[in-house]
Formats: sequence, C-alpha cells, structure tokens
Amino acid sequence: MLGLAITKSPPPIDNFCTVREAPFPLRVYAVVSVGTTFVLVLSASSPLAPTVFAIASTVAVAVLVLRGSRIVWSFAMASALATPAFAIFATLHWWSVVIAIVNLACLLAPASRAFVWRPRMDLVLDRSVQTTWDPSKYADSDRPAGWYLEPGAPWRMRYWNVEDAAWTGTTRTPRKIKKSRSSGPAVPSESTAALSPRTVQTTWDPEAYSDADRPAGWYVDRSQPHRMRYWNVEDAQWTGTTRTPRKIQRTITPEEELNPTSG
Repeated sequence: MLGLAITKSPPPIDNFCTVREAPFPLRVYAVVSVGTTFVLVLSASSPLAPTVFAIASTVAVAVLVLRGSRIVWSFAMASALATPAFAIFATLHWWSVVIAIVNLACLLAPASRAFVWRPRMDLVLDRSVQTTWDPSKYADSDRPAGWYLEPGAPWRMRYWNVEDAAWTGTTRTPRKIKKSRSSGPAVPSESTAALSPRTVQTTWDPEAYSDADRPAGWYVDRSQPHRMRYWNVEDAQWTGTTRTPRKIQRTITPEEELNPTSG
C-alpha cells in the first residue's frame, strides 16, 4: 500500500506517463524516426496500404516510447542496433546507419533510461490512513501524505507532501480510480478483496444497511452476484460497478455468508 514513507519524490503510479512528460532525447528520437519513415515511404511511391501501415506503426512506436513503455523501448533499441549490424553484411546507405546511431544515442541517453526504467508502484488506498482521493476533504494541516485527484482536472493526480505541506508531484490518474470516482477506493481485486476496510464496512451485503447509514464501499449486487457496485456516501447513490472477485464470490453462497467477518 501507499503509506507515509513516500514524501519527497513519490514514484509514478501507473505504467504509462503522458507524452508531455517524456525527456528531450526521446522527443528527438520520435521526430527522427517518424520523419525518416515519412520521407522514405513518400519518396518510394509504394502502394497505399503498405505506406499507411508503415507510417501508422512508426507513429505508434514513437508514442509508446514517449509514454515510457519498456517493451516498446526495448523493441526500438533492437531495431536501432540491427541497422549497423546489418550494414556489415549488406549494402546500406550511409545515412541509414547515421540515423540508427542517432536513435541509439537518444534511447540510451541517461534521461531516457531514467524515464523508461523509473520505479513504479500500484496505487492502493490505505483507508486506515487516507480515506478518499478528494483533497478537499482535509485541511492542509491534517491531510495525510498520499496521492489525490487534482481539482478541476480529475485525469491528473497530485502528491501531498506532509513535511513541506505542499504538492510535490503529479501523474496521470489510473483507470481504476477514474472508474470508482474521486470518493471511492481502488476497484477490488483478487489481492485486495480480503483487505476491505472492515472497521467501516462489515459486510458485502448492501441490504444490511439503510441508504442513510450505509458506509462508502463496494457491495455485491444482489440481483447480479457476479457484479459489485460502489456506494457513494456524498451523492447517496451507486456510482460504479466492477466484477466480483472470486474470493468474494465464494463467500456469498449461502446468502447469509455475505458478511465477510463471519467465521
């Protein structure tokens, strides 16, 4: 879980960053690779289908590299290394080798490697410390350290640094948090199903509470036990759905076992 240990430089929390966060060497790589492909396919008078495929695939590789994909970065490295190696056994234009060397330099630049191979961790809401993704629910003096949705831009998150009492990092909001909205926890999974906040929510059964006193959390949909719904306390309504994890599905038959704290 994400706890108070992360204060100064919180690591990225998702597999991809935005293109705008890519370092300068990777931007140069993208411009060179896409530009070279455009020049080659347009000057070769190739049929339309191969031309479109070549341009689309090169743009896709460039975008994924700019977003920090390790797999695609490795593929781009292999492709750049193959050109000089192939030049030993075949006749290639000198400029193709130069372009490959430029691409290699951009991909291997310290800033590029640090960006692609940066530490990552999954974002899980530790409800014993932080109960919501909404920063407005706390005053600056008592807000726990952690990631919060950025007001006015819910597709971004900011990190609250307790030591400096300031926001010290930003990242893209993971899809699982977008689905559960700002007041909800991460979507339950096989690994987190048994770790629900029992001190607040004592059962998966929504009918155990009235709407007025039902704690915020995920509950099994009685009409579709293979689905769960999220109860949003602020709006007093159901605001999200997800598949019921197998660990929870095994506890809902018979009906009285919906209570996760039962023996």
